[in-house]
Amino acid sequence: MLVPLYIAEMSPPSIRGRLVGIYEIGVQAGTCIGFWINYGVAKNVKPTSAQWQIPFAIQLIPGVLLVIGMFFLPESPRWIARTKGREPALQALARLRNLPEDHEYVLEETYRVMDQIEQERIASGGKRGILAEFKELAMPGNRKRIIIGIFIFIFMQFAGSNAINVSSPHEIWLSTAKLV
Repeated sequence: MLVPLYIAEMSPPSIRGRLVGIYEIGVQAGTCIGFWINYGVAKNVKPTSAQWQIPFAIQLIPGVLLVIGMFFLPESPRWIARTKGREPALQALARLRNLPEDHEYVLEETYRVMDQIEQERIASGGKRGILAEFKELAMPGNRKRIIIGIFIFIFMQFAGSNAINVSSPHEIWLSTAKLV
């Protein structure tokens, strides 16, 4: 959940949607690779505890790389703007975009970030915390978005893709175990 948020906060507005979309493509490609690993293990490894240990160990590799990579990622200019103010955010954004602090693009993007943060503060009544977030969720425009999001998840469950994803490696294992 946090990776697409981080991508959205760090990327330039003109390509933000594409970069978040590439993240989703990566997730789906990883799922596909995971199924092929399970299939390969089921076909080539005798039915022992190694059949679950090998796929489990392989999936730890990207997770470990992600944890290591987190230590090298810069803080989001939006987070800096929210917690430390405009000037540190301007410096972070200039460094991120590899442009001088007085460049028109950096100043415009900083202005938009600060304006958005101010709009959020106004919408929440200047309050911070969980109650302010719930108040923002109840606003008419946000309410419609929340309802649409909830129904998307409900219909995804009705489609049965999770049931197929959970049971397909087991079905592959059963079909190969019968052949052995």
